[in-house]
Amino acid sequence: MRYESPTTVEAAVTLLANEAGKAHILAGGTDLLVRLRSGFIEPDLIVDLKRIDALKSITMESDGLRVGAAVPSAMLNEHADAVAGWPGVCEAASLIGSTQVQGRATISGNLCNASPAADSVPEGAKARAVSWVLFGGVLAGFLGPRLASTTSEALPGHAPAEAANAIQWHIVAMFAPSFVTGEIVKRLGTHLTAAIGMLLIIGSVGTALMGTSTVHFDLGLVLLGVGWNFGFISSTVMLTKSYRPEEGAKVQALNEQLVFGSNAIGSIGAGLALNFFGWEAVNLIALPIALATILLLGWDDLRTRRIGRQQAVIVE
Repeated sequence: MRYESPTTVEAAVTLLANEAGKAHILAGGTDLLVRLRSGFIEPDLIVDLKRIDALKSITMESDGLRVGAAVPSAMLNEHADAVAGWPGVCEAASLIGSTQVQGRATISGNLCNASPAADSVPEGAKARAVSWVLFGGVLAGFLGPRLASTTSEALPGHAPAEAANAIQWHIVAMFAPSFVTGEIVKRLGTHLTAAIGMLLIIGSVGTALMGTSTVHFDLGLVLLGVGWNFGFISSTVMLTKSYRPEEGAKVQALNEQLVFGSNAIGSIGAGLALNFFGWEAVNLIALPIALATILLLGWDDLRTRRIGRQQAVIVE
């Protein structure tokens, strides 16, 4: 892989035109480096635009705002005329990642890559979307038990009200943490948050194996719900970084099929396993799956860090 850092637009165009292999442009690098680390691209040439002064200018024109391809988001928000004339654009720029990312990431790159992370969605739209999702989850937590109350065999040896209460808090535990899970992922990272989720699921299994009282069911299902929340949200974030923009629709559709197809198969399979192998076997099945997931998360985190160190020289 060859790295070039031209100082003029003409030189950059010449490099790209003369390259016989695969060439990629580096403006901010926040999307390009992710794709490099993931192994989705293996460019023969990387052309860095950061040294081209002509692409780092912000110009107010009679019919609009001209933003250079190499202008970082932080620079746009420091431009008084841009903030005054185009507040919506500047607000979107301020929503892209952390302060460190805004110092590198460009508006043009965010728009052209059509990143599925939806970094520059206005804050109001984000809040409404998250609120409706959480409202639906919490509402399900209180409506679901009404269905459970009609099936007295849900928890053998327990009253329907106890079954409803256990399932109610399980569903609430699945969705209520979403108010803070995003902040946890931001602080701890996707891999560690997902691993904590798997540990909570292992804790749920241990609780279920310790007894079948109401307390065991309640605590076990709450741990299971929170563990699912941590794992699902973290893996969803990882998924959005694992494919090219043009592959988004197919990958997301496949993911939904796998997730909800597994739910259906698991629901049927758990009942059959309980009938043929008993309560302990149903719980023990989850242990190797959770442990294998933790090992895979650790391996992928180490691999990502190693590739990141190798690619750091590109940014420098």
